[in-house]
Amino acid sequence: MIIEENLYKKIIHTLPILCVDLLIKNEMNQYLLHHRNNEPLKGQWWVPGGRFHKLESINDAASRKCKEELGLEIKDWDYDGFYEDWYDKNSFDSNTKFHGVSIVLSAIKRLKNATIILDEQSTEWAFHDNLPERFLSNFKPKKT
Repeated sequence: MIIEENLYKKIIHTLPILCVDLLIKNEMNQYLLHHRNNEPLKGQWWVPGGRFHKLESINDAASRKCKEELGLEIKDWDYDGFYEDWYDKNSFDSNTKFHGVSIVLSAIKRLKNATIILDEQSTEWAFHDNLPERFLSNFKPKKT
């Protein structure tokens, strides 16, 4: 279910947004990142992901976001921890900080011949040896 824009503007002014962030690795242990078109983090390389829908499981949210943002079908995810951040900008350019809390999931996927189809939120994708510094500084991995 899509939240109506005016309601979502009110929500981000008052509540943190629950999201899922995806760490997708190829066979060479590199991370698939996309170059963002929208705030927060516009113009930066980042992990795919986004907000949950009501009554959606963690695994289902991850699979949906992966399909929407990358055109990839991944069903098996592992829990890695959580990510929390406060952004100066939000997707509406309104004068409020954006507080996001993400459940971080990972998958290893054979991507050598995969077709990646980006949605309008990204301009390009690439494999990177490391995650963005901002992500690493706010990521709380699960304890093993």
